[in-house]
Amino acid sequence: MAHLSWLLAAALLPCVPARSLTGHLPRIHSPECRDILLLMTQLKNVSSPTCLKDRTYIRVPWERGTVTQIRKTQSTCFHRQTLQQIFGLFSTEHSQAAWSHAALDNLLSSLHGCLEHREPREEDTLACLHLGTVVRKDFQSTHHYLEEKKYSRCAWEVVRAEMERRLFLLSHPSRKGESDTQDSP
Repeated sequence: MAHLSWLLAAALLPCVPARSLTGHLPRIHSPECRDILLLMTQLKNVSSPTCLKDRTYIRVPWERGTVTQIRKTQSTCFHRQTLQQIFGLFSTEHSQAAWSHAALDNLLSSLHGCLEHREPREEDTLACLHLGTVVRKDFQSTHHYLEEKKYSRCAWEVVRAEMERRLFLLSHPSRKGESDTQDSP
């Protein structure tokens, strides 16, 4: 169970700093995450106050600042897995009905390009396979939420906001002024 918690925390991905054993804080940025985040924001088409009744906490097993150590290959793998799940979520027929086709096409195109850019080099490793399972299970709760809410516009807005939050965590470091070097554990 402790091993699972550590792997879940690895979701901080290559964009969020993690403390290495030497105490240095790496800062890893992803311009692709920021571009996708901007496109995700452009999808917003429902006023947030009108969706308050649909707002719920979608369980996320990872939050910024919960990892004391993360290896670059695992964070890269987790980043790719998360982007794949977001792509899958917004590629559905139900998603097509909820969003502007132009905005959704731009988001999906950007996600696809980012995924092609990040070739799955480390996906054959046991840790990466396990992380893929963790990410898929995490996104199952999102799919379940949408089913419960019958894929309403407000449910999609809640999910969009949650995916925006996740992308923000991937693309923005938690503290300013951290070292830009990448330390190996």
